[in-house]
Amino acid sequence: MIFALLIILLILLATFTGIKYYYSSNDHYWVDRGVRFMKPSDFASLWSRLTMQVLLSDIETRAYEACGDNQYAGYMQLRKPQLFVKDLDIIKQILVKDFAHFVDRQNLDLSGTDPLIHNMLTNLGGQEWKDVRSAVSPTFTTGKIKRMFQSFDECAINLIDYLSKERDQGREWHVSG
Repeated sequence: MIFALLIILLILLATFTGIKYYYSSNDHYWVDRGVRFMKPSDFASLWSRLTMQVLLSDIETRAYEACGDNQYAGYMQLRKPQLFVKDLDIIKQILVKDFAHFVDRQNLDLSGTDPLIHNMLTNLGGQEWKDVRSAVSPTFTTGKIKRMFQSFDECAINLIDYLSKERDQGREWHVSG
């Protein structure tokens, strides 16, 4: 009986050690590239992330704080390298000038959700992303966005008016993020 329990304990220990080694064996990725490495446990434990006890926004906030004075830092999400960029100038460089080079970003599998959300440019990857981006890019030139600003402003004012009336009538709404 004791021998069987000892065997089970050894199997569990070997399994846990193997899983731990498998997921941490790629931790040198960012260090090899001269980028500060943040352990995921610096901002949330694996258990709290798997059981969704911590919101994604809280994880991002903790990662921002764990990044310290660095402009960017890397971490591993399971075995996949992730780069956390904190510097606004670098973010602008990536999102504006180098956007075409970042085809396959981290995305969520939204295939079972609303098709409009699933097919948003930010959720696409590969050739599909390139095709949609080339079709949509001419729509959002600086001049066209400046001409649309008045419409954006009017919509924002209408939304504020609507929410103010709802509040004045004592209605409640819940916003989550």
